[in-house]
Amino acid sequence: FSSFVIPLVRTNFYLTPSEMSGKRILYYRNPVWSIFRALSMKKLSSQYKELSRDEAKDILGKQRMGFSRLRLWPKATGVRPIAMLSNRVWTNVDEIDRGRRSSSKWESTNSILRNPFEILRDACVKIHVEKSGGDDIFGSGVFGLHELYPRMVSFLDDLKAAENDNDEYPPLHFVSVDIRQCYDNMDQDFLLETLKEVLDEPQ
Repeated sequence: FSSFVIPLVRTNFYLTPSEMSGKRILYYRNPVWSIFRALSMKKLSSQYKELSRDEAKDILGKQRMGFSRLRLWPKATGVRPIAMLSNRVWTNVDEIDRGRRSSSKWESTNSILRNPFEILRDACVKIHVEKSGGDDIFGSGVFGLHELYPRMVSFLDDLKAAENDNDEYPPLHFVSVDIRQCYDNMDQDFLLETLKEVLDEPQ
């Protein structure tokens, strides 16, 4: 299987899950995927900047952190780029121009940023404690799916109480939105000021 079927499939298809298929794997013929990838990268040119080989060599030669491979995740309205930050990458700045298979392994982005992650994790715990104290600075924000159920139960209790008072449900309005490039468009200064209000300790 691993010596015949898998190489045969890889030779003819690119396999990937997608947002619209759930856990089902999609099989793209390699020529079709090449066109899809080229069009997707052209569309993503506003988010990513292409570097020349000289620029890449210069940057990689000055830092410990290497680079992350980009995975394209098909969705109904286009593609979602996913940076594989947890994977180590192989490259050698001296061999970029020669087109050879790289022989040096760079640390993954996540491993290099482990210490800052630990600091941010502690800050996140602190923020959660502050939020549970009843401060409404977060509005309707939640820290994960596990907080949705208690919110829903409380909402339904209020709804049933309103029905008992008025013998009918109040009108309900449901809105579904998708913020384009949400994290890219965050107001960093406003976010920092909000965190300063929550985190009362100097760090």
